[in-house]
Amino acid sequence: MLRHIRLLERLAWAIAVGLAVAAWAGAAAAQDNPFELGDDTAGAAEVPPDGVAEPAAGAPDESDGDEPLGGEAPPAGLGPPAAPAAAGPALADFARRDPTLAAVLALPRETPAAKFQAVLTLVNMGRHDVAALLLPELLAMQLDDAQRAALVRQFGSASMMKMIRLDAATRPDEPASPLAGLRDFAQKCLDAAAAQARDPARVASLVAQLNAATPEERYAARVDLHESGEVGIIACFVALAQAETPEARENIMAGLAALRPAVDEPLIAVLADADGPLQRDVATLAGRMRMSVAVPWLSAIAVSPGDAADAARGALATVGLPAPTAAEVEQLLRQKIADVKSEPLKTIDEGTVGLWWSWDPATKRLTVREFAPKQLRTLTAARWSRALTRIGGSAAADDARQAVIYELEEAALLGRPVTPAIQQALSGMSPGGLMEALGEALAADLRPAALGLIAELAARGDATVLATSSGRPTPLAAALASPVREIRFAALSAITRLAPATSFPGSSQVAESLWYFAAGAGPPTAVTAAADVIAASDWAGQLRAAKFEAVAVRTGREAMLAAVDPAMCSRLAVVVLDSDIGQPLVGEVIYQLHANQRTAGVPVLVCCSGPRLAAAERIAASDPLVLAVPRPHREGDLASLVEQARALAGRPLPPNEQRTAEAAQAIDWIASLLASGGPYDELHREAGLLTRTLWVPELTASSLKALAALGTSDSQAALVDYASGEAAPAEMRRAAAAAFAASVQRFGLRLTRDEVLRQYDRYNASETADVQTQQLLGQILDVIERKPPAP
Repeated sequence: MLRHIRLLERLAWAIAVGLAVAAWAGAAAAQDNPFELGDDTAGAAEVPPDGVAEPAAGAPDESDGDEPLGGEAPPAGLGPPAAPAAAGPALADFARRDPTLAAVLALPRETPAAKFQAVLTLVNMGRHDVAALLLPELLAMQLDDAQRAALVRQFGSASMMKMIRLDAATRPDEPASPLAGLRDFAQKCLDAAAAQARDPARVASLVAQLNAATPEERYAARVDLHESGEVGIIACFVALAQAETPEARENIMAGLAALRPAVDEPLIAVLADADGPLQRDVATLAGRMRMSVAVPWLSAIAVSPGDAADAARGALATVGLPAPTAAEVEQLLRQKIADVKSEPLKTIDEGTVGLWWSWDPATKRLTVREFAPKQLRTLTAARWSRALTRIGGSAAADDARQAVIYELEEAALLGRPVTPAIQQALSGMSPGGLMEALGEALAADLRPAALGLIAELAARGDATVLATSSGRPTPLAAALASPVREIRFAALSAITRLAPATSFPGSSQVAESLWYFAAGAGPPTAVTAAADVIAASDWAGQLRAAKFEAVAVRTGREAMLAAVDPAMCSRLAVVVLDSDIGQPLVGEVIYQLHANQRTAGVPVLVCCSGPRLAAAERIAASDPLVLAVPRPHREGDLASLVEQARALAGRPLPPNEQRTAEAAQAIDWIASLLASGGPYDELHREAGLLTRTLWVPELTASSLKALAALGTSDSQAALVDYASGEAAPAEMRRAAAAAFAASVQRFGLRLTRDEVLRQYDRYNASETADVQTQQLLGQILDVIERKPPAP
């Protein structure tokens, strides 16, 4: 109905233009200058005594006899006059020379629609020069969003897009467009129309109108819903799921059919993910619309138990296909899963992301989100795998394992809980099956699935899964060397929970990972390397100003050693290399950094001299974690370049809060393993890190327990130094003294003679200290002298 109204409006406009042209032609014979704007003669051009009108400023020059009426627009420099009042003579002169222009200009321009129609008509005639003179009238109107949206509904979005293209953006040094301001006006109209079309209240009203009493009202609702986009599609499917009568479902299905082609992908999502009456209705709708892309899903539904099977078979018959057998569908679905990696994907934003529609049967909501292509393939495989499970095709161990992996990944990506069916399948898997599934998930870089499988292995509490007859690490032990921080921490957590009593293949990675995470708290670190030590130090200083803990070195070898240092690597955010560095060359340094598990995911910024820039760019082209740039010289350039390099990392350094929590947990595990005598002889190797973590307030308590359990000369000295200082809180100093006493009781006194003498000196120098400090120092000496505590 609305479409009919719009057609009548445009027909009326065309008739009015024709009548105006006829009237102008009839009046032209009776007067020399017939152009008048209604009864208002203020804007009419004055005719001098000689009968020749003076051309207004900016009007075409009549002396050019070669220019036909209605010819090309004047030069680009011509623009609208500064004041609208000056437009009168120019418009009058244009009208005098061209009857068609006179007809357009003679029509009333009192409403926003009339003003826009006049500008649009002139633009369509190719008379941008005349449109530029009328444009100030339109731009001067103070329109609200409802009026702007009404213009889009009346004239269409294509007209607005044409206006935007005509007012092309220019550089500051270029002259403004003759139609300057039209782009902003048209864009505001489009924005207002989009907001109105997607307004939830309006969309809900239109969906309700799909079940109106008259065909005209239902048709109008379908037409208006076409402009509502994703909001209207989602609302229609939700309404279809809630519809209670056959008539209501039919009307809503008709509304959905009118939304093609935008409705196709959402329909497939509902067809694949829904169940019950909704799946039945959508299967029927897919058949009516003869959607060839829905055939595999209809085939799977046709051999599945449920209400939709008959509808799916009927839909297949509609497109001329017979009902398939279960064996045929199983073969089809397995082929679809195998083809996921090679099938083309529909993406947006230059192929970096795509849209994924999904229906949640639990909440009965349709959602759409953006995902990277790799995630889109995983979600597609999960959907096909679930269809295979529904028809009973996952009886084979490979199919069942695949279904668990993909659906664990899908649940995490979509933010949903794991379905009871998959949770049951997960619980029913053997330890060997879990390990095999974990290996597949790690190989495919399916992180959420790997995390879910690791959690299941930890919950089983069976440490024997870590043992192998081949002598090679199991997937769980191998996960300790993963470059993905969260997988590595999850594997470490699972193994400490399993608490194996003996060593196992890959057990050396337990100590490595424990110290990796223990040193993770604090600001991000950076390494700067240049043969010119002044340049390296200057870069390090700039990064310290940007809140990095930066270390400057001179050679490539020193850069590698600094980067893999246990105190640095778990917080390492970037490595900055000068292109002229030596020992070894920059290419070898980058290779070694990205081949080491400690620094495999760390981005590298290469600051290049002119002759070496091309070679560094070739390295960057083959390594996605390398950014090659000319050497920065201006203040602030390095910090900006470092942030660009850090953006290359697919897995950025976690925030300090997370790293600190991981460090506290790792140190607690270290303390427990040292106290219980776990099967990890390498735990003492990096124990010196505790002297740093001891002074991190969030890690002090955990570090005291670990130092007490170490029982080395260095650990006892660290406890004594912390307890004897005055900078630490009194409560923590007392805890350090108690930890020292526990260490001496278990391991004996390990302090050297010089350390003991220094402690006596501290006590003797404490005459002016507070009473608590004196008592604390005295207790430490009592422990050293093996005196029993005072009663």
